[in-house]
Amino acid sequence: PGSVLRYAIQTGECSLDPYWKLESLFAEGGEYDSSAQDVVVSAFRKSVALRSGCRDLLGLSLSGGLDSRGILAALGEQARELHTYTLGLDGCADQGLAARMARVAGTRHEFIELDKSYIENFQEMALEMIRLSDGMYHPHESTEMLALKYFERAPFKILLRGHGGETAKAALAYPVMASPEILCCSSGSDVLASIFKITNLVMRDIDGEKLFAPWFFDWVRNSPMESLRESCGNVSDSLAPADVCVFYYISEHIRRQVVASLEIFRTKVEIRMPYVDDTFLGALFKLPVSMRNRGEVHRRLVKTCMPALMKIPDSNTGAPLDAGAIRLVVTDKFNSLMKRLSVKGFRHYTEYQKWHREGFRESSQRIIFSDQTASRNLYNMDNLRTVFDAHISGEKDYGHLLGTIVGLELWFRSFVD
Repeated sequence: PGSVLRYAIQTGECSLDPYWKLESLFAEGGEYDSSAQDVVVSAFRKSVALRSGCRDLLGLSLSGGLDSRGILAALGEQARELHTYTLGLDGCADQGLAARMARVAGTRHEFIELDKSYIENFQEMALEMIRLSDGMYHPHESTEMLALKYFERAPFKILLRGHGGETAKAALAYPVMASPEILCCSSGSDVLASIFKITNLVMRDIDGEKLFAPWFFDWVRNSPMESLRESCGNVSDSLAPADVCVFYYISEHIRRQVVASLEIFRTKVEIRMPYVDDTFLGALFKLPVSMRNRGEVHRRLVKTCMPALMKIPDSNTGAPLDAGAIRLVVTDKFNSLMKRLSVKGFRHYTEYQKWHREGFRESSQRIIFSDQTASRNLYNMDNLRTVFDAHISGEKDYGHLLGTIVGLELWFRSFVD
């Protein structure tokens, strides 16, 4: 990203010359400006305005969290009569909270239900996701195809998305949250080791030497850490630990995961992402981490632009945005319990792990343990069976690993075989 690739036809030589560097947006040596909150809010409003052209073709994906709420607030009066939608399971928290926000802002809102019929043919759905993303998005999270079906009849062709809003809430930027453990790191190598640990969603506690064929394990043994060092090693000592996390989030997670997901959307609609605006990020990263750690920027933005949205709870905590510290702690615990119990009005908008154990089980098993997969000699199939059984029984959570294995195999079949 931010580079020019030159290819010399006569010699066959390539060169890659960057004209922009992500690290230039960050404050080195802790040179932050705690008075810059209003500048950040103003920069974000301009970012949203810049991406709100062709208003008759514009729509907004609206959840019950902070990121899309921030965009809605920044739109202000321009949000009235705008088309918004929410996608999820019937009775999810986002369904009710987004509807309330839509009423406050005066948007034309629609709820797209994620029902059982959507997950009936997992293999066909997964193959289409692999095809549309050139194999870069693996089907462990699988709501994109339902959204794609909705886009065919949606009353908009340009979609505002809240992706990248995690950059303004470092401690909540899943999967690379700036945890207390990371904030206490004293060296760049310690920061990278911590990032590697918390972002290792695929392998978790699995012994790669037992899971993979010997030749493949030798090939991939050190590659993940080498890739992390190549990406973030040059900033791991010059930036604050939390900023290294944010740098990683933008340079790796957004580029590899988020963009791959949105490429599927882009087959039907244009995607615009106000939170990754260069000017906004440059202003944002001048704030101390403590002022962009747990949604402080989002709350300031909403309170400034559309204060009525402050009273509507955040689906992640169950508390309104202006809740005090004690209420926030109590409500968060209650909200988490209700979400785990899948109580209507509190439940999560998807059930990924349940789908992999039930709805996707037969298709996943058929793909993973096929003769085609075994013939590639990537895995110790006996050990892979043990991993699969542990996940299906609920003993372990290996949804990311199994989804990645399925995605890799379907990529082989679609693009290699």
